[in-house]
Formats: sequence, C-alpha cells, structure tokens
Amino acid sequence: MRETSSDWLSDVAATTKHRGRASATGYFSVAATTGDYGISTATGDGSVAVVTGIRGLVGCGPYGCICLSWWNEAEQRSEMRCAQVGCGDGSDGKLKANVQYRLNGDGQFVEDSRFVADRKRG
Repeated sequence: MRETSSDWLSDVAATTKHRGRASATGYFSVAATTGDYGISTATGDGSVAVVTGIRGLVGCGPYGCICLSWWNEAEQRSEMRCAQVGCGDGSDGKLKANVQYRLNGDGQFVEDSRFVADRKRG
C-alpha cells in the first residue's frame, strides 16, 4: 500500500451549470462539469476530465482519461464515451495529451479545431 503524502495529492475542480468550466492541475487531477456545452481540462500525468452534459469539450495530460456525453439520435438517448490519452503525441495509438476533444455525430472523439488553432499559435 502506498503511503499518502501531500506530494501525491491532486487538484479537483467541478461545476454544475450550463456552459460550466472546470480546470484542475497536477498529477492525477480531476476536472468535471455536469452542464451541456461544458469544458473540462485537467493537466498533469494520469489526470481525468469529464463532461456529463451533451456537446462538451475535454482535454487532459499524458496517460489520463477523458469522458464525454453525446446524444445518440438513433437510440434517442444520451450516452457516455470514455477514452484513454496516451504518451502525448498520439504515436502510441491513443488520443493526444493537452488537446481538447469533442464527440462527433457518431460518438467518436475528434480534436476540436478551435483549441488546436490556439495551441499552434502560442
């Protein structure tokens, strides 16, 4: 069993409103929002970002996990999708770190071009 110390504590952020924003930093950090059109970003290795409302955006650091809700038109219901983020650049076949993702109409993760453009500028 690993000893718990302040070195292992992480940041946690959550919001519960329409178009809410949550951001957390540090190893194993967690950011979550429940409203539609929410944005959650968690940086640091092993972090998690979640938006349970539809049409959200998420991003996290290397070796993390992202989760988004989307409306499945064929089934007429809201569904969750989760994906692993890999080493960072996508070379391991997993999603890229520190990139914002959304779900397309088929429930597949795609990079959100608004955030990709901002990242390339700076």
